[in-house]
Amino acid sequence: MWKEHRTAVVGVGLAVGAALLAAPFVGILEDVGRNVMRPDPTPKASPTRDRSLSVTSGMDHVVHLAWSAPSGPAKPREYHVFGATSPTGQKRLLGSPQEPRFTHRPLPPGETWYYWVQAVDATGDATSLGPAVSGRSGIPNRTDVNGDGKDDVVTFTRGTAADVYVALSENGRFEPFAQGWHDFFAVDMEIASTGDFDGDGRSDLVTFTKGAAGDVYVSLSDGSRFAQHGWAWHDHFASGEEIPLVGDFNGDGKDDIVAFNRGTAGDALVALSTGSGFADAETWHIQFAEGKQTPAVGDFNGDGRDDIAAFAHDSGEVFVALSTGTAFGPDVVTWHEDFARNGETPAVGDFNGDGRDDVAVFSRGTAADVYVALSDGERFGAKGRWHGGFAGGDQVPGVGDFNGDGKADVIAFTRGETADVIVAESDSRRFRPEAKKWHDNFSIDAEWPQPSQIGTMTG
Repeated sequence: MWKEHRTAVVGVGLAVGAALLAAPFVGILEDVGRNVMRPDPTPKASPTRDRSLSVTSGMDHVVHLAWSAPSGPAKPREYHVFGATSPTGQKRLLGSPQEPRFTHRPLPPGETWYYWVQAVDATGDATSLGPAVSGRSGIPNRTDVNGDGKDDVVTFTRGTAADVYVALSENGRFEPFAQGWHDFFAVDMEIASTGDFDGDGRSDLVTFTKGAAGDVYVSLSDGSRFAQHGWAWHDHFASGEEIPLVGDFNGDGKDDIVAFNRGTAGDALVALSTGSGFADAETWHIQFAEGKQTPAVGDFNGDGRDDIAAFAHDSGEVFVALSTGTAFGPDVVTWHEDFARNGETPAVGDFNGDGRDDVAVFSRGTAADVYVALSDGERFGAKGRWHGGFAGGDQVPGVGDFNGDGKADVIAFTRGETADVIVAESDSRRFRPEAKKWHDNFSIDAEWPQPSQIGTMTG
């Protein structure tokens, strides 16, 4: 592999530029998690103070608002943020922050809201800070390589060939003929995964060489292929036996990477994405996912920042440390006391579409049951059986939103000679029992499919 350079794609969220302030604005969120501010064609009365209210929304369950504070010697006592689900709908007070920013959370995926902000002075008088902006919560995708809001499937041959094939999701199936999107990525036994590392709404590739080198390479998606041949984004991360995972830990719309060293140390190290590389790794938690616990990543409280979980298979406990944007925790809280026992494979996804990630477990083997415990933002509830007879034997299970409805579905790769891909869609209360074959020749033999739990399977 060799280093290749590319100008970073601008991430999500556009503030109103000074040259555009001559016209009133309505913020329009286009595509999945991308913001564009455009002139409103309908003339409006100009407010006393136009403070360029702007919206930022990534691939998560939140909408971030920011604005400029009014000029003058008197600082506002607070701000009032109002919201409605339509431009003419009933406004309701969402919050009263003291700083010029606000995060609306958690929101169901793909939900549009309209926002108005007032500055309130010491006497209680309120002044509008401009016309409304609209924002739409993102749909958290894992392998949406073309940015259409539906997860696709990716497989890595690894070894000496190191090819990468993609089958796009279309109309209740994956396109029948997989396309080669890269011809040399994730060689030998490297650990390959996906994530939106430049924040453009399309999932990219990442591979971890591990071992003594600990290099991390990325190839960005342009919507029809992965463009770079081994762009080095980090030169020492997830070395040795550390387990690397992907998530947006600071909520800026760009996926970052985390490494769990487990064992007696139990450190969690994070390297944030700059859009064109990963910054130096920093310790975000100590004594997490110790021993042989299985680590996982998800936004469990729906605040737009990915958190970390650890499954203790001997006891069945599930521990969670929430992200503050600069660290995890420090508190580690037990969110479940009997989930994902020995030999079972845990996974994470927003299965009911409420804006908070839940946990699932695949029993595999002969039982082949799938259980889910839903998050209420503070813990996982009682587990319920959502499917029977799915991902049996040695099939590789995974999670993704393959139909783009904002609810995570489950997927199983048979691999080997059959190379079937089976999907069971979520209806928010269960996975539909009529699991369907979405592909009949994908991820053959011992290839490394995504999205899947192949990197953390315990049985």
